[in-house]
Amino acid sequence: MTTTTENHLKNQLERDFNNNWMYSGDYSLDYNYNNNINLWAEISENNYYDQLECLPPMKFNGKNFLISEALTGNIHACLMKVNNRYFGKYVNKFLVDYGKFENEIKEQYNMKYKPIKIIFYYLIIVIIKNYNDNNGNDQKTKNNNK
Repeated sequence: MTTTTENHLKNQLERDFNNNWMYSGDYSLDYNYNNNINLWAEISENNYYDQLECLPPMKFNGKNFLISEALTGNIHACLMKVNNRYFGKYVNKFLVDYGKFENEIKEQYNMKYKPIKIIFYYLIIVIIKNYNDNNGNDQKTKNNNK
């Protein structure tokens, strides 16, 4: 028999494991820039590949790139692939640091410590299951002794 807490933890584990975070949409990249929101926007895989294929990318490293057409001056859209998810943000082309950007994304989308979080949830589920199994056996023993 599973408890409500155990079900909740299993659901949380499944959500985290399957990368089912909220999708912020392709237009949020522009919205964030126009409203001075300095956050990464999650975009669709289609949008990522459309931008990659429409013009030759700048500073392409195999998965991250700048769109070669500037928004204004030195500001270009930076598109990144992190953990099979896609993100974008407008950045200064002279200040590109993909390592730093990846850490920003992982921090913003709570991906940085995911393996530890999954192990933690798993341990809690195991502890609850063992507790329930032991209490169930104790209850059966008490009923048999009556």
